Parts: sequence; structure tokens; C-alpha cells
Amino acid sequence: MAPVDFEPAQAASRFRRLQQLARHYGLDGILLVPGVDGKYGRSTHAVGYLLEGRSNRDTLDVNKLADQLEDAVVLVTPGEVQIYVPSPDLHQRLRELLLPHLAPLRLLGPTAAEAADPDALEDNKLGCFVHMLRGLKRLGIPCGLAAAASSSPATAAAAATAAGAAAANGGAPRGALPRLGAGELVALERWPLLQAYGLEGVGRSGFFTMNFEVYDVQPALDAALYGELDGRAAAVLGGEGAAALRQHWGEMLLALGGKAAGQRGGLSEKQVAEPLVGYFAYGLLREVPGVEQTVVLPPRVVFGPRSSDDSAAPQAEPLSACGPAPGLPPLHAVVEGADPRSGLRAARTCFLCRGAAERDVFADLDAEAEEGYSFAQVLAAGGWGAAAAEVVGLMRLYAALVEAARAAMAHFATADNATGLSAKAVAQEVLARRAEQLGAAGGSGSASGSSLSGRLRFSLLQWDHANRVTAPAVRGSRQLKVLRLSLPDVAARSTSGPYAGQRLGGLVYGDTFIDLPAPATTATAAAAAAAAPQLLVLTEGIPTLVAVTAGGPEEQLAGRALRSLGAVVGGGAAARAAGGAAPQPQQSQSQSQLARDQSRRAGAVAAADSQALAARVRARNKEAAAADGATPPPDSDEDDEDVEEDAGGAAAHSAAAGAPSRPPPEEALGRLLTLGGGDDAVLLTGAPACPALAGTLYCFTAGLVFVEATSRAVWTLDLRGSSSSSRAVAAAAGGAVAAAAADGSSSGSGGGLQAITMQQLPVAAALALGGGGGGGEVGGGSGLSGTSLGEAVVFRGSGPACGLAPAAHLTVNTHLALALAAMSPAARRFIITTVLPAWQQTCREAAAAAAEGGGGPDGGAASYLKDMDAPNPFPAALHVEHAFAIRSSAAGGAAKSWPALVAADAQVEAALGALDDSELRGHLNGTHPHVEALLLQPPPPAAAAATAAEPPIGLALVVGLPGADQAPVAAALAAMLSGAAEGSAGGGAAAAASARVALLPASAGPLTAADFATALSAAMQHRRTGHSHLSAQPPLQHLVIATASHVGLPEQLAMLAAAMLGGSSSSTGAAATASAAAGLAAWKLHSVVVCVAGETLEEEPARSALAAGALSQLAPGYVDVAVVGGVDAARAAAAAALVAARLPGVPTVRSGRPQLLLGREVLLPPPAERLARRGAPGAAAARRWAPLAAATGAAGGGAGGLLGPLRAVRVAFEGPLDVAKLKQELRGLGIPQDAAAAPALPLADAAVDSAAAVPGLVAVTGCVRLPPPPAPANGTTTTTAPASGTGGVWELLGSRGAVLRSREWALGGGGSAGHGVVVGSPQLPQSEAGGELTFIGTGSAVEEAALRRLLGRCAGGATAPAAAAAAAAAAPAASAAAAPGEVPSCAADVTAEQRASIRAARAWEPLPPGYCYNGSQYFDAFGDASLEHPDMDRFVEEWIAEQQAKAAEATAAACERAAAIAVVRVEGPVRL
Repeated sequence: MAPVDFEPAQAASRFRRLQQLARHYGLDGILLVPGVDGKYGRSTHAVGYLLEGRSNRDTLDVNKLADQLEDAVVLVTPGEVQIYVPSPDLHQRLRELLLPHLAPLRLLGPTAAEAADPDALEDNKLGCFVHMLRGLKRLGIPCGLAAAASSSPATAAAAATAAGAAAANGGAPRGALPRLGAGELVALERWPLLQAYGLEGVGRSGFFTMNFEVYDVQPALDAALYGELDGRAAAVLGGEGAAALRQHWGEMLLALGGKAAGQRGGLSEKQVAEPLVGYFAYGLLREVPGVEQTVVLPPRVVFGPRSSDDSAAPQAEPLSACGPAPGLPPLHAVVEGADPRSGLRAARTCFLCRGAAERDVFADLDAEAEEGYSFAQVLAAGGWGAAAAEVVGLMRLYAALVEAARAAMAHFATADNATGLSAKAVAQEVLARRAEQLGAAGGSGSASGSSLSGRLRFSLLQWDHANRVTAPAVRGSRQLKVLRLSLPDVAARSTSGPYAGQRLGGLVYGDTFIDLPAPATTATAAAAAAAAPQLLVLTEGIPTLVAVTAGGPEEQLAGRALRSLGAVVGGGAAARAAGGAAPQPQQSQSQSQLARDQSRRAGAVAAADSQALAARVRARNKEAAAADGATPPPDSDEDDEDVEEDAGGAAAHSAAAGAPSRPPPEEALGRLLTLGGGDDAVLLTGAPACPALAGTLYCFTAGLVFVEATSRAVWTLDLRGSSSSSRAVAAAAGGAVAAAAADGSSSGSGGGLQAITMQQLPVAAALALGGGGGGGEVGGGSGLSGTSLGEAVVFRGSGPACGLAPAAHLTVNTHLALALAAMSPAARRFIITTVLPAWQQTCREAAAAAAEGGGGPDGGAASYLKDMDAPNPFPAALHVEHAFAIRSSAAGGAAKSWPALVAADAQVEAALGALDDSELRGHLNGTHPHVEALLLQPPPPAAAAATAAEPPIGLALVVGLPGADQAPVAAALAAMLSGAAEGSAGGGAAAAASARVALLPASAGPLTAADFATALSAAMQHRRTGHSHLSAQPPLQHLVIATASHVGLPEQLAMLAAAMLGGSSSSTGAAATASAAAGLAAWKLHSVVVCVAGETLEEEPARSALAAGALSQLAPGYVDVAVVGGVDAARAAAAAALVAARLPGVPTVRSGRPQLLLGREVLLPPPAERLARRGAPGAAAARRWAPLAAATGAAGGGAGGLLGPLRAVRVAFEGPLDVAKLKQELRGLGIPQDAAAAPALPLADAAVDSAAAVPGLVAVTGCVRLPPPPAPANGTTTTTAPASGTGGVWELLGSRGAVLRSREWALGGGGSAGHGVVVGSPQLPQSEAGGELTFIGTGSAVEEAALRRLLGRCAGGATAPAAAAAAAAAAPAASAAAAPGEVPSCAADVTAEQRASIRAARAWEPLPPGYCYNGSQYFDAFGDASLEHPDMDRFVEEWIAEQQAKAAEATAAACERAAAIAVVRVEGPVRL
């Protein structure tokens, strides 16, 4: 059994539950430190649960995680998930697992150089740990210390039980989390990683527990996460636990039925139960600290009357001694199985008698006569009639019990307000009704239906992840449920005979199931058919009813039949089943058998010769009479016969006088067709308790033999109807057989066959059985499909199930089907091409013989028909179980994805998805009602739009990280919405267009709802006042909003909706959705476009760390189209791959202007198509994965950079800028980042100590107006110079992934006019060089003074030499403020006057230990005196640095003045 894959959706759901838990308890984050850094504590369990998919009991058994996971660190905040990943391989695996659905994800790790150096790797882990905790205060850690600190173990156990009961009754336990006390905090500080946080210069000042409030979340995890079933836990139970239990159950049946006939009576209960008991005991060998090893409903096998005792354990007595009375074998056994790793439990009743005695059709009657064997005497001597009658009654009563249990489970899972008591009432009602219908109640010696329901023992329990029974089952508790029904002390039905007055024992049936949430209402029938069921039975794949002959005459008869069949087929399954039980024949028996065979052959040859001679004589006589012209007399035939007899008499008598007319035993069913030991096959029946039987099939020209796989019972079917052999069997059985038949049992071969039909077995489409059946090459449709069980050979008999026991006792359906889809391709081909034609011929010959003999219906043969459109003869309720039986056949090649579950694979998948989907529709739903109303806003009717006085303003939202391609996309959308010509340039066309653009945020800092409100207000203002009869501008009809930020797309849409509604959008519910739809009527959202540039995706390319907000902007269900760009082909391809992974099915366009213009239908789809795409079920489901909370910088997330908190500064300047110089300067600040020289992460908390942040830039964006290029030397004009005499407006883009690049500004010139930009237009000089740049970075790199110096160094134009001269002249002037002379470069350059000034200024500075100062001299511990302070050298260095900084500032100011670079406005720095 292969492990079940851990799906991305399941992993994301688990992280969301943990995020919701943090929100519920008001925690800033939940920290998980597995492995040695967490002392192998409870965090290891949580990481295994989140990243390995550990479920149920395996969650608590985690001692070692997969490679590299033990070195990981996980922090889960309400708005973000951060994971430290130590290796590239693990990084890639986690990306594949978490990226599809977990948007607020950041994977942190080392560079290649750090990964190769163990010391650097440890420093990197510590730096990532410090970064994760930036801005946090209240932390939850699963440590189990609070429970350990309880007053007593009993108190802790009571608290855990109360928490589990609370969880069982719905939701996470309320109340405060236990906060760790002093003693527990000391124990927590012993964790190595937390100890390292307290080192000097690491994190914040002080120990870890001094900086954070720590709470133990282990009880909450046990109750609200581990203890509740989710899709992954249910998948593990159904795919691994149920499969393992079913496998060992099969081994138990093999231990019983695998014994050769005649040896089963010596088996004991312990021997039969050993596979189940051993499996359970092995799973309990390893003890888990803190987990009580509870054993409820342990595995067992109990025979006969002891089965009434629910606590009876297996014993070592042989089966033959466990009957209701001495000398009477037991008729049944109770079998119960249990999975040690979960709460899976199953209980069945196994019958030790089939209620049918098969006459050996291949028996040699002469040999039996010589042996003194009599079929009737065997049955009579063994008391088979009475036993068969009782076992048939038990089977029928058990079938009623099974139906009662299934009805109770269905009621509990589907009925509103169902309880255990109401389920019990349903079980009692169904039991009483079905027992009476099946004839198992109300007869002589048996209890009535009402009496049976009163004796019913009913238990409905639920299990948690630790295999504990938490409480009586509560519907909707998301825990495993076990239903167990038992009927104790069933009395014998007969009032006379050996079983009269005996207690036969009890009947038991039990299953484990999951009650699933009610499916969401669906609009279409197809969607309703595909909806998840509300009941998933995990142990239904264990056979419901199995009958294995053990003890009594049936076992003896089965052994003889197997030996005879083995002799006929020459080995194979029949011979193997018979095993060594067949006694070796004596020499005399062999000789007599050989003599009989020779005599029969000789007689057959003589008879054939005699008939041939007689035919020749008749022909000669007729020829002679014809030659003479005479007519033969009427009695000439008799004379001819006499002559024939005289002619052939000698041969006949000399060969074998009185030769038998019956065929040899091996030809009792005609010629053997099947070769090679038989074919695996499945027979389908109409009995709900026994819907199918698997075994080995042997085909003959006149019938078939089926050897059942479990019991090795032999069943034959003669196609020639009620043949003489079958009637002889019935007559030989005598009164015992007749009595058994009258009571419902059967003997013989089935009571005759009426028809054979080759047909399809159609099923209802609503069952969703799925395809995958093999063997479609034979017959064109023999395999399974969604609406058919494939081709089958259907037999219709004169009795139930054509006499196949035990199904014949439990149904009135007379059909039996041989499913071809369950057979191997070769066997299917053989059946169709060889067997069916032979059977058809046999039916024809038998029908002809019956017609010649004047036989009536009872003596007629079966008819043969091929009708592929014939209806399915079995009830629809059995179709799923029939499909399961077919797919369970190893030969069929149509294996199920969930082999242990009866439900169709599609239904199982839907059920597992429903567990997680119900939470996504509830408390884990990330959708916002106002955003939903905005996205699903229907387009206004054309008539209403034409007559409206003021039609709604159309909106297009373009989002992306800073430095992406928002401007070109916004310009293209504005042109499309305005109806401008494709080839129009940006400025003029935009000015005359009806669409405007808003660039947000309009100032430095994070994007807020106020920015959207400003943009919408400006649009409305422009519509009212921006045009008049004096203006040529058309009224504003469309607004394109382009944002450049790290805020996720769902949050931006929420801000937009709030701005449209004029306030907060925090209300939820249906009423909020309705009010939002009315308030949003003034706006119409055309398209949502996300821009992705390969160079901006990663904040730290050397560490493969995605930029904050990158995944949140790629939000499935919200995005209409993605625009992918980038100057590097490899990075652009990686960005396209990420978009495809996050946004499957979303159209993608490249960012080039030609591609944008050609992609009009993609960027602006028709309203109906856009609405259908957004309203599709898949899109609605994808939107539920939106983040539960916004990732903010204050909580350690948001745009918090790895090298320090990210801050933004917007600088407006005037003067020429040398872009080449700026490009060179930015290289030293990390644009682009050199992977080989990536800085190490700061160990100190940069949010507390700003000096700890590593200086660097992450992105540079903005617009500049450049000076015109110089005139050529030959006096000719240049074609690139703008007509205005100044350079054009260029957009500058730089990031960690790409060098600074420039391109023409797609939205035209800047300034107050805006050229179509209503908000956020860059403030550029109208006619002079200048620009406005936004710098995003960390540390001192984004300080105002540093940026001024940067711009000063990048001044360009004709005044650059003057700037250099002015800078040289400014240096002495700057240094003169402190002392005469130039600024020294080192301590040796400091003059005596400057040193004296420093000495006087720092005379009273604190002294090192051992020094003193008397006002004029300094004395050390030895009395030596000095005029200078002991730290004078340090004072000098500090003074030099200070003077050099002042000189640099003066130089930069001089450069600005000389080069005409003047900073006119600075906004920031503002933390993002």
C-alpha cells in the first residue's frame, strides 16, 4: 500500500488553521523550533503535521523528521508564514508544496557560500530567526510545559479531556492560553536556538523570554488541529489505515479458508485471530511520551455461543469444540479488527457453513460405489440439513443487522439534528422490518421483529487523534465515528433436531465512518451529482458476509469436489486449493479405475462402429430397392435394424457388454476450455450483504465451475438446464436435502438455468464511478466507464442467484453476472472468442434435443442472447459495490485510486475535499463580501446604460511590485478604453481620451485606502469640472488605477471597495453583500491586471527569497490577466512559470507595447465572458484562499526586508542627472545584487536598533527629464532630440535582480498638466532637466543625507567640471569651522592645534578602570602621569571621521549647486 500524497491544498489548509488559531488567541505568531534546536519537543510534532502531512496518531509519534526539516524554523503569524529552509532541495520541495495556495509565504535561507560554510550557515539561521521575530511580542510555542506544570497528572488529564470534549462539540476551545511561569521559562531558555537569541549583539537586548510573552499552545493544537479530521487525515485513514486493516483482515480469512478441507476443524480462535491481533500489538510497541495507550474494541475472533459476550477474548480450543453443544460444530464466528495507529474499527460475522451441499459433478459413480461412499449418507450422518437451516436463518438475520447499521450511519450523517439516540431508533426500526421481510423473525423458534430490536446492542463512539474515545458521537464534530451493532444470544430456529433449544451465539456488525459537512447548494444537476456525499464509510471494503466451510459434511464434500476438479483440469487453483488433503489412492483402486476407463473407451468405440455399420446397411438396402424399382415395405426399417444389430452385435458384445451410456466423469460438463489453471473472475449477485464473490473460473463447453477465493467452495453451473445429473443429486440427497430446501437452504447445482445474455451493465450517471477499466480492446467496451460496469455474461436461473451460496439465501434476484472487466485482457478475449460461441452451440443443441424429446419448460435448455442495450438486472443500490468488486480484482487492470474504500474514487475525492472546503467556506474563508460584489457586478443593460444621465465610471486595476511594468500596461489600457488608435503616441492621444490614469501611492509610503479614495475622488471631480463647452476634452468615462506596492491584491481590492463605498468595508454577511452591490453601482470594474517582472520578484536573489507581497498579488480568482515582462530571458521564464503555477488558466501577455496592443481581447474581455470567468465555481473557490489577515510590517511581515525594515524615500530634484553615473553608484548599493558578495543578515533586531540594518537599496523607480543630447560636430540635427528643445521624459527602473535601466515614459510628460494622469503624476520641471525618484531600501542607504550625496555624485551636463572645482574649494572652508588647515585623512595629519582642541573638549570623558584625573594630569595604577586622556587615540579617530563627514556634506552641497542638481522635495523615509 503506497503512501498517500500530501497535496498542496491540504498543506495550505493546515497552515490556515494555525493562522486562525493565532488570530483567535490574539497571538502575534506561533513559533515552531523542531529538532535539536527545540530539544526534540512538541514543535517537531507540529512541523511534521504541517510539512510532512503527519496525521492522526502519527502526529504524536514523530521522533525524527525528514532530512533538513529538523533544521528548519517555522513562524506562523495571522497574516504571513515564514520558514527558514537550510537547503536548496528542501526549498524547492516546499515551494512546490506551499506556493499553489499559500500566498503569504516567505522562504528564507542561506546563500550558496553560506551553505558551504558551517559557521556562516549557523549565523544565517540565527539571522533569519531574528528577522522572523522582528516586531513581535506575544508568541505561542507548543512546548507542553504548561501541562507538565499542573498540580497533578490527574489534573492535566482532566484538562485534556475537557479540551477534547469541547472540540468535539464544535470549534476551538475558548478561554485564555496558559502563559508560562518562571520555572517553565527557564526550561524554555535551555533550547539552543532560544539561548543563542540571548547572546550579546543578537536580537534584542536580554534573554528571549525577557523580550516575548510566551504561551503554551500545545493544548490548543491537540484540541483544534490534531484532534479534528481534515482532508489529509481522512486521506491517510482511507488510503493507508483502511488498506492495512483490510490486508490483515484478508490474512485472517486466509488463515481460516486457506487450510485444506478437513483441517479447518482443528483451528483455534487464537490461530485465526493471529493476523489481526499481531498487527494491532505491533502498532502499540512504541510508547509515546504523554500519550495514554488506550485499547477500545480490540481485535478478536470468537466462535459459536461465546460470540454473545462482547468482552470474550480468543482461546486456544479447536473450532470443533466451540459449538453450541458437544458434537455440534459452531455455525459462525464474530471477527473484530482494529488499526493500532487510528480509531479504525470493523466488526463482521463470519459463517462456518454455506447452507449448500455441492454434489461433485466430476465424481466417478462407479468408484464411489466401490468405495462405499454415498452423498446422501454423508449429509444425513453429519446432520447437515439442520445445520444448513440454522445457518441460513443466521445469515438472513445478519443481513438485516447489516442493513440496520448502514441505515443508522446514513441517518446520523445526513439528518439534521441527528443524535445517537435517533440513529439507534432508525437501526431498531430497520432491523425489525428487514428481519421479517427476510423470514428471519417470527418463525418457529425465532424471535419477532420487535423482540429483536429490543435486544439490539447499539454503540456509537468517536475517536480523537490519540485513539481516545472522547465522548459519545456528536454529529459534525470532525472526528472518527465507530458504529457497532450486536444481537446477543440468538436461539436456534428449529424446535426439533440437534440444534433445538440451543443458543447459537451473537451476531455483530461494525464500521468506521466519517460524517461530512453538508454540501453547498448547487445550481445545476451535474454539480449536484458531483457533490460530496455526507457519509464516507472507511471500513466498508472489508467483506460484509463470508461463509467458509469448517467442520461438518460441507467441508468433506468441498474437499472431494476440489480433488475431482483438480484431476480434471490437471492442477491449477483447484489442485492447489485441495492441497495435500487428498488421500493417495491404493494400487488396487488405480488398477480398477484404469480397467473401467479402458472398458468405457472400448464400448464407446464399438458403439460408434456399430452405428456406422448400420448406416451403411440401410444405405445399401435403399440403393438396391431403388435399382429394382420396388418400394421398401413399412417394416423394412425394422429389418434393417435387425441386420444392423446382427452386423454390429459381435463388435459391441466383444468390446463391453452393457457399456454405460453416460459420458466419462471428466466430460460431465463437456470439453474443458480453460487452460492454464483457471482465470480470476468476479461473480456479481443481487444480495446486498453479499454483492460479489471473487474466485477462479473454469469454463467447459456445457457449463462452468467457480472456485470461491476465500472458502475454496466449488460451484457448478450446467448450461443444459435441469440435467439428469442434477436430478440425480437431488434424489440421492434424500430427505435431508429436501428438508433443507424447504427451509431455504440449497443443495445441488442451482436448480436450472433459463437464459444467458451477453450485455453491458449500465449504471446511473449520478454514481460517478469513473473510468479506467482495462480491456477496452475486446468487444469495444468491456472495461469500466463512468456509466457502465463494462460487458458481462448474465445468467438468469430458476432460483435466486442461480443457486450460488451464500447469495442465494439472501435475495430473490435470480440473476448472476460474470463481469468481464474484472478479468485479465487475455481471459476476456478467451471468453468472447472461444467460450461464448461454445456455450451458444451447447444451448442450441440442448434446445434441439429437448424439442425432439418433447421436453417442456422444466426440461428445456437455456437460451442464449446478445443484447448490449439490455437493462442492468441488479438494483442501483448495488452498482457501487459491484464496481468496487470489479476494481478490486488484480487481473482486471482497473485499480482504484482508493483501493480500500467502496465509494467511487470521484466520491472519495469529493468527500475528502469537503472536509477542507467546509472550513474554507466558514471560518477559514478569506473572501470579502464587498470585494465579491465588486468582482461579480453584472454589466448594466444596454438600454439602461444608454438612457442613464451619468453612466458608471469604468475601472481597470493594474497592480505590481515597485519596478514592474505598470506604466506601459496602464497606458495601453487607457488607450483601449478611450478608443484611441493603436499607433498613437502617449501624450496627444491620452490628452484627448476619455480614460485617465491614477498612479498609486501618490506619495512615499505604503499603499493605503486613502490613496484609492483620493483617486476616485479625483475621477469624480474631473467628470464634474474637468470638461465644459469651452474645453475639447471629453468627459471622463474610465479610470485606470496602477499601484506599485508590496500589498496583496485581495487587500488592494478591499481598499478599493471601501473607497467606493465611502468608508470601511469591514462588515460581512449577506446584508453587507447586498448593500455593497447597491453602493458600487457608480463604478464598473473592467479588468484586474497583475504585472510581474522577473527582476523584481526576488528581494534577495542570492537567497532565492521572494519579495514581500509577490505571491499575494498572484491571487487566483481575482486576476483577469497577467502581464509578464523582464529584460533577462531566464528571469522572465521563471516569472512566467510562477504565474502559471499560481494562476492556472489565467491568460498571460508579454509586456512589450506591440503585444499589449494586440492583446486587447485578453486585457479587456467582453463583460459577459469576464463575469462568467469570475463567477465560475473554480474561481470562487480559489478566492477563498485569500489571506486571512493583512501582512503588516508591525507584525514582522509586510514589506519587512531581510537586511532591515524596508523604507521608502521620494526625492524630487532639478538639474541634469547622469544616468550612467547613477547606474554605477547603485551597483555599490545592491542594484543589482552580486550573488557572490551578498551581505550577511544582521544578527541584531534592526527594528529596535536601526544601526544594525545593512545599508542597501531594493528598488529605484521614477521619472526624469533629461537634457537634449549635444549637437553633432558637423552641425547636422539629430533625429532623437525632442522638438521642444529638451530631452524627453524617461522612466528609470532598478532592482536587486537587474541593473538600472531607462525607457521612455509611457504616460507622456510630467508636471501639473499630468497628460492624462489625474493622481500620482511625477512632478517634473516643465522645460528644464530634473526628476522624481523613489528609493526603497534599508539602513542608512535611504537616509536623506545619503541620497542627497548620491544625487550630487551623479550630476551631469556641461557644468560638471565646475562642480568638481567648487567641491575642491569647498573642502578647506568646511574644515575651517573646527580648526585652521585641511581635513586630515589620518591621525598623523592632525596638527598640534587640532590635537589640543580635541584634548580640551574631551578632558572629562570617563576613564578606564585604574585611572584617575586631578584636573591637569592623568595617572595610571602604577602612578605614571600623562597630559592626555588614555582614550585620546579613539577621540582623534572619531574627530577625523566627523570632520570628513562634514566635508563630504559640504562637497555634495557644492556639487549640487555647481552641477545644477537641486533637491526640491524629500518625502520620507517612511517604513513600508
